This record gives sequence, structure tokens and C-alpha cells, in this order.
Amino acid sequence: MWYNLLMLYKETAECIKFHHWLKLRDIWHTHVPNEGNGNGYAGSLKKKMGVSAGFPDYIILLPVGDFGTPVPVAIEMKKPDGGVTSPAQKEWLAELEKAGFKTAVCHGASEAVIFLKRLGYKDTMPDFKKLACPF
Repeated sequence: MWYNLLMLYKETAECIKFHHWLKLRDIWHTHVPNEGNGNGYAGSLKKKMGVSAGFPDYIILLPVGDFGTPVPVAIEMKKPDGGVTSPAQKEWLAELEKAGFKTAVCHGASEAVIFLKRLGYKDTMPDFKKLACPF
């Protein structure tokens, strides 16, 4: 039991770092509260409201190019030292790609930042590792 909590914490910490990085740059994004760690009643309500298993952790409108044209991005975050992508997660990422999203499974916040830069985001702030982060 404690091992599962530790693994969840690693991914949660990476999500917090990534959110911090995005927020500092005023990049529009949301984290989808799709983790399965709630109680049965909360999970039932989420399902009734349309929460879907496997939906990616982040939806981002990434400004790229000279005019900052937004590119839709979906990222499934995993802990830096592993993590398995479920069949439902793979399916959602494939469907979002068909709809024009740029998608990735990223193992940690640093890998997610690298992905966004490869998509054309020009970062004018200091290096990610030098920024003050909550972790």
C-alpha cells in the first residue's frame, strides 16, 4: 500500500512542477482530475458527469511561432523512473492525434518541457532546472 502511495506521489510532484512551469509562462492549460484515488461516491459522480478513463493528464494551448498561434497539446504524465501507459490512455492519445492534437507520454516535468520546445515553443525564461519550483 505505501509503495503505491510513493509512486503516486512521484507523478503528482512532477505534475505540480509542470503546472508551475506552464503557469509562470502564462500558457493556457488544465490538468484533468482523472486519477482513480477518490472514494466510491466521488468516482461515481465523476463517471456520471462524463469523466472518461484514460483521458490525458494535461490539455494545453501551446503558443508557437511569431504570432503565438495556439497548438492543441495533450500530455499523459508518468513518473520519471517508469510508469505504464494503459490501453485506454493509448486509445485517447490516438483519438486526440486524429483530431489534430500533438500528443506525448512524458516521464516527468523536464521531459514534458522538452516536448513542448520541440513543438516550437520559444521559451524566453531561464532554464527549467534553475527556476524556483515547489519541489
